[in-house]
Amino acid sequence: MLYDRYFIEDLRARADLVRRSKHANAFSVLVKSAFLILAFAQVVFPQDEPKAQMIDSFKKSSCEQLMATSDYLGTELQKASQSKGIVILYGNGGEDGRLADVYAQFLHRMLINKYGNHLDVSVLRSTSKPALEAEMWLVPKGASLDIPDSKVVAEIPFKVAERTLYTESSGDPCSNSDNFGFADLLLSNPNLTGVIVVRSWRRPNIPNDTEEILLEFDHLKVPRNRFRIFYKRVKRSPDKELGYWEMWLVPKKKR
Repeated sequence: MLYDRYFIEDLRARADLVRRSKHANAFSVLVKSAFLILAFAQVVFPQDEPKAQMIDSFKKSSCEQLMATSDYLGTELQKASQSKGIVILYGNGGEDGRLADVYAQFLHRMLINKYGNHLDVSVLRSTSKPALEAEMWLVPKGASLDIPDSKVVAEIPFKVAERTLYTESSGDPCSNSDNFGFADLLLSNPNLTGVIVVRSWRRPNIPNDTEEILLEFDHLKVPRNRFRIFYKRVKRSPDKELGYWEMWLVPKKKR
């Protein structure tokens, strides 16, 4: 009788092993089937490819409208951190072409002034349309955007390989925020030196004017040894009644 009891228990253990093996095989088959179904679904029902999205367009605008538009693009890029911003300025010749060039540089500076040198943006000029027009696009990773008759005129991050005029700044509200972008570029790149050329039709009060500029950049936390100040007299012009500053970025020479 003792032999029979051990024999029965051994049969039970073997039966349990068989059942566990069947369950394991069934689970393995289920997992493999799931992978096959997913692979089949991707082949038969492929996912939509990412597409570029135009988020804004405008024609002739005031500088306040341009500032608001650049702010909108910067905000959208911060939300979609994996996307690239594309700004297209159309206009071929005449006043429309001149304004397209001005808008391209203005929007580029406004984005740097507000968001620093950290976004991924390309500003393009296209002559495929004669009239002044601007478009702003978000281009996700993997998507493309074809712009005929175009070239890149500015980019962010803004890289300076040679002496570069960053901007002309005056008391005009549309340009007096350029100091922020100029300061950010100097602070983010220790290999750059700033050069400020004060152009004015009046005789400058150099000590007072210099102190005013130094205090402005002290407020922006730019060390005084990172930039130099020069003065130049110019003829009085109704277009620049307030006088203006040229702000240059100069890379250090490689030894």
